[in-house]
Amino acid sequence: FRFLRIVRSIRLWRRLAMTTPVEIRLAAQRRLAESTLFVVASMVLLVVTAGSTALAAIEPRASGATIRSGSDAVWFVFTTIATVGYGDIYPTSEIGRIVSMTSSFMGIAIVALPTGIITAGYMRELSREKWE
Repeated sequence: FRFLRIVRSIRLWRRLAMTTPVEIRLAAQRRLAESTLFVVASMVLLVVTAGSTALAAIEPRASGATIRSGSDAVWFVFTTIATVGYGDIYPTSEIGRIVSMTSSFMGIAIVALPTGIITAGYMRELSREKWE
C-alpha cells in the first residue's frame, strides 16, 4: 500500500508541475537565480561576516558573557538575521547591542528584498505568458 501511495504522489506532482502557475513560478525562479538572488545571498554572507567579526572583537571575555567565541558570534548573528533570536546567546555590552540591532534591521531588509524581487519576476513571467 505504501508503494501505491508513493506512485499516486508522483502522479499528482507531475500533474501539478504541468499547470501554468507552477510553470510560471519555475521560469521566474530560473531567471532570478542567475543574478539577483545571488546578490542577496552575498549580502547575507557579508552581514554575517561583518556582524560576527565585530561581536567577537567587541564582547568582553568575562565569565558572565554569553558570546565567548567566534562561533557563538556567528550563531548569534544568524539567529538575529533570521529574526528568530532564541535568547541563549546575547550581547552584554552597549556596542554589542548596537551591532545586534543593526544585524536585526539588516535581517528584516534581507528577508524583504528577495520577496519583492521574486514577486516582480513572477509578475513579469505572468505578463509574458499572458501576451504570448
